[in-house]
Amino acid sequence: PILRFVHELLWVGGPDPEHDAVVRRHCAAVEDDDGTVSSTELAEILSQWWRLLDDADIWSRARDRLTAIDDPRLTIGVIRILKSLRYKGGTRLTILSGRRALALMQQQLIVLEDVSHLTSRKQEELAEGVRSLLEENAAQRFRIGELERQITDLRLSAIPAERKNVFLAEADMSPRAQRGYVNGLCERHEGCCGVFVGNDSEGYKFIIGARQSDAKHQNALHSDARQAAALLRETLGARGGGKPAMVQGSVKATWQEIQKALEGLS
Repeated sequence: PILRFVHELLWVGGPDPEHDAVVRRHCAAVEDDDGTVSSTELAEILSQWWRLLDDADIWSRARDRLTAIDDPRLTIGVIRILKSLRYKGGTRLTILSGRRALALMQQQLIVLEDVSHLTSRKQEELAEGVRSLLEENAAQRFRIGELERQITDLRLSAIPAERKNVFLAEADMSPRAQRGYVNGLCERHEGCCGVFVGNDSEGYKFIIGARQSDAKHQNALHSDARQAAALLRETLGARGGGKPAMVQGSVKATWQEIQKALEGLS
């Protein structure tokens, strides 16, 4: 039906004589066996087509014909506006229509159905359900952070204050808690202090800090955390870097190998 409609729209027999004249002139040029049609002639034909297709009357006749045919296959169908943004005083739209729009809507419905099952919420309640889950997740993360902080405080209090260059290993710990742990060590101990999170088979992610000058530790010797990172890099191929106060990175080695490498710190 689409091809038939295009043929009717662009073929002779319409109410506009100029339209029929352009069609005949175009056909004569296409069917010319001698190849004598010049580029100027073709340009003139295209120019006439442009003027015709720019005329509102031809599109008015097209709408009337579509109404008369009344075939759903000739309609655009679904239109979906994906996004809009202001552009040079106007609005730029990104649109899908027809089968592409329908395919997108079907895909989105499948996603909604999956999320509905996972959250045990009706589709119309999904926004509120997801918002509630995010709030619960944030509260859980806060509680976990507080528990990690309490645990690290207990472990810090159990380490003799006179120890220097304190390095600890943990199987699992959030980066935030790991950084707080290192800060706590540096507050209590001289030299470089660090926390390694991981295991012997997969390696460790480390954060190493060093006490810097402040009012509380004016007479303390200052260390450079980069020295510890350099030792790990030279002996174990560790990766990472940072500043004198703190470095972070990763190393593929056992905890025993890491401890031995860090014995080189003065």
